[in-house]
Amino acid sequence: MNLKEIITKDHTMVQKASLSLFTDESGQGMVEYGLILGLIALVTVGVLSMLGNNLYDLFFNKVKGTLATVTN
Repeated sequence: MNLKEIITKDHTMVQKASLSLFTDESGQGMVEYGLILGLIALVTVGVLSMLGNNLYDLFFNKVKGTLATVTN
C-alpha cells in the first residue's frame, strides 16, 4: 500500500465518521425537552420575582390580621 492509498483510506474513514456524527439524532429529543424545561423555569422565576412581594403581602398580612383578631 502506498502513501496515497493510505491517505485516501484515512480520509474516507474520517468522512464516514463525521457524516455519522452529524446524522445521528438519537439524543435530539432529550435536548429539546431540556430546552423547554429550562424556558419554563426561567418564565416561572421571572413571574414569581415580579409577583413575589405582592403575594407575600397578600397572604401574610391576611394571616397577621386574622391572628390579631383571634388573639384580641
